[in-house]
Amino acid sequence: MAKSIHIDKLLSGHFTGLDLLCSTGTIEFVTDVLTMQSSRNRVMYSITYEDFSFSLLFNDQDIILERCKNIIKHTLRSHDPEEKVSVRICFEPTKMGMLVGDSIFWEEQKRVSQDKMDEFLLSKYKNIDFSPPIHPPFSILSWARKEALAPVIDYSDYDSLKNAVSSAVVAIDEKILNSNMYLAFWNKRSKTKGGLPKLEIHNHNTLFGLMMDECLLKSLEVNQEPKAGSRNVDFCITGYIKSVGMRNVGIEVKNAHAEDLEQGLTEQLPYYMRQKEAEFGIYLVLWYKGDFFDEPKYEDYHLMEDRLHKIRNTNGYGKAIRIITLDLSGKK
Repeated sequence: MAKSIHIDKLLSGHFTGLDLLCSTGTIEFVTDVLTMQSSRNRVMYSITYEDFSFSLLFNDQDIILERCKNIIKHTLRSHDPEEKVSVRICFEPTKMGMLVGDSIFWEEQKRVSQDKMDEFLLSKYKNIDFSPPIHPPFSILSWARKEALAPVIDYSDYDSLKNAVSSAVVAIDEKILNSNMYLAFWNKRSKTKGGLPKLEIHNHNTLFGLMMDECLLKSLEVNQEPKAGSRNVDFCITGYIKSVGMRNVGIEVKNAHAEDLEQGLTEQLPYYMRQKEAEFGIYLVLWYKGDFFDEPKYEDYHLMEDRLHKIRNTNGYGKAIRIITLDLSGKK
């Protein structure tokens, strides 16, 4: 598939090409009915790269949103050419939605009480879910740099690289919370019923998509590694250090209730770091215990972290490994 990017001049200043490469984001702009009525298959934005695609099309009264062949279509209800129309697009690795505000929408909103406003707005979104999760391809960063979409950052030293990678991983927790997407990490789970946490490997695509946004902004390459030697591994993030060259940071993902939780910290991640010549690694623990799941034995994930910190320090990895926990229990 051809690699290309296009943003209509009408949308200039509302977002950049880099926003279209992210796995999670929001795009908003205002237009009018006349612009839409005079448009015939007008591509408002489009990006294609290998099997990844994301586009918005105006065609007469229709707004057509597409992401990797998943389509949402909205037909305007007004024919007044001077009427203003607002468009809001939200997307995540597991879903996307489009909210179109026309005169009918605004009149309906005026009749809604403030305590019902969130419920009203959500009801007006046209949504579609993705399975499996959608994220841009691994190799898109190099192309984005060539197209001047992504910045080129050379890190001054390894500590700067470590901090950049750590902040990219920490940002995952906030994205999950803000978008309420913890359900993507569960099997057969609803907001009110129990379920089973997914296996670690089944969360890799979702985690990759959530990390990639931050990595694009920080000029970091994130890759899923199939094997290192005879061990299973998870992610390798690479950045360029001035006068040194490319250097790696290893990431091991582990469910908090896994039987080999401690072994992953003392054996698997250190082995992976040696294989990749990484001086620093992140042990990313996924915590599910709450109203819907009762493992592991620790009452709180902070108690689990205390235990893991002691083990890490005893084994001499105090400065080489950082432990980060994602709370996926779904608590409000």
